[in-house]
Amino acid sequence: MEELYYLSSKINTFEKDMVQKTSMRLLLPLQVNPIGEGDISHISWQIDKPLLPLTQLVKAEVLSINLITQLIDDLSTLEEVLEHHLLDYRNINFAPDAIYYDNAHNHFKFCYLPVEYSNKEILLESLIYYLVNRNETSIQLEQLKNLPNTPKSISTWFYQNIKSQKQSKWFDRFRPKEIENTKQKLSASITKHPSCTSMLMDKANPQKFYKLYFDNNVVGRDDTSNVQLLEDSISRKHCAIFIENASFKIKDLESTNGTWLNGAPLNGSESLVNGDIIQLGEKEFIFIR
Repeated sequence: MEELYYLSSKINTFEKDMVQKTSMRLLLPLQVNPIGEGDISHISWQIDKPLLPLTQLVKAEVLSINLITQLIDDLSTLEEVLEHHLLDYRNINFAPDAIYYDNAHNHFKFCYLPVEYSNKEILLESLIYYLVNRNETSIQLEQLKNLPNTPKSISTWFYQNIKSQKQSKWFDRFRPKEIENTKQKLSASITKHPSCTSMLMDKANPQKFYKLYFDNNVVGRDDTSNVQLLEDSISRKHCAIFIENASFKIKDLESTNGTWLNGAPLNGSESLVNGDIIQLGEKEFIFIR
């Protein structure tokens, strides 16, 4: 295990407790330990060895437009999750060496700082400048002058500015020799992202949806799930949505409250078609392909 740490005397107890108690797949596990008898605390994050820091992706020259898009999408998603838990997205540590790529699950992980500090918006803006300056995007620095200041608005802005870019060439470059054995797996997971159209849409809130990036998607409450749903009625590994013979199928993973398809309990695996209603615990989703 590695540790990235931060010392502070202004710990927000509510935020610290919320982050430590809540499983969020996009946040690194947080530990806060008091130092001595004063107010100074040592903040650290659990960083698994397979995780790659953003700075290493830059150094290896594989910071593709797909990876940048993934990072911005993850930030946008994380903003919504944090708002749901009454947390402030601006307390994310936006320093490039504090952002990690999870190759196994094709998403980024971030460090949350439950502390008060200034220049929060400037840090997010600096991250976007960092990403653009270290990639061959067609975005000009002139376009960054009116950059939005929230992850969700930046996500919209970014998609508008990369529409005309050709994305096929971004993985022509290679990684350093010591991690070259992971290239094939990394490339396969990333290249699925731009063309991904299949998703689960929250029936009660159509503006909320979860993309199905992989051939095999585990859906559940666990932070290792490809699609994480933070609902008490949903099991840690509730169901799997996978591709078989060019068709999507769904299978219950022995969940506590069961998986229902179009009002009927799921037995074994069943094929999915556009518009199917999937019920996981007390939550209903619409399958969109």
